[in-house]
Amino acid sequence: MFNIMILKMKDIIKYAIGISITLLAIITVSKFFQKDTSKEQKIVQEVKNKFQAISENNLLNCFEQTIPVAANVNKEYKNIASEDDKIESENILQTMLKTQISSIKGMETIEEKAKSEEAKIEVAENQESSNEIKTEKSSQKENIELARNRINNRSGYKYPNSRKL
Repeated sequence: MFNIMILKMKDIIKYAIGISITLLAIITVSKFFQKDTSKEQKIVQEVKNKFQAISENNLLNCFEQTIPVAANVNKEYKNIASEDDKIESENILQTMLKTQISSIKGMETIEEKAKSEEAKIEVAENQESSNEIKTEKSSQKENIELARNRINNRSGYKYPNSRKL
């Protein structure tokens, strides 16, 4: 049914020694065939040098070398551009401050408008409440007068000081 192999201590030692020998052989062979990295570094350095040479001698520099007047004009343009960059950096800060100040002023005007609207609303509410109080007082006076009139009509008695309140 099953093929069972009995391992002896000698066999286990043989297999362990065989595996370790093959690992050592693989490591030594890989070190022997390892590539030389110094050659690769030399190639990378040469490529970097060529890129630097190309960037140093771009078309604009070649043009400046062939026509010396163009070099002077380009220098002037570079100077103007550098001055503009300084001015733009200052202008950016100034514009940021101006926008912040104007936004603060805008917020202040909005707050003032809101306060004036709130004041108008309060005045209108005060007027309405005072009108309501007046109407309540007048309705109370009318109710009192109606009650007196009803009492007078029923009893026939008139109050000596029956006057309108």
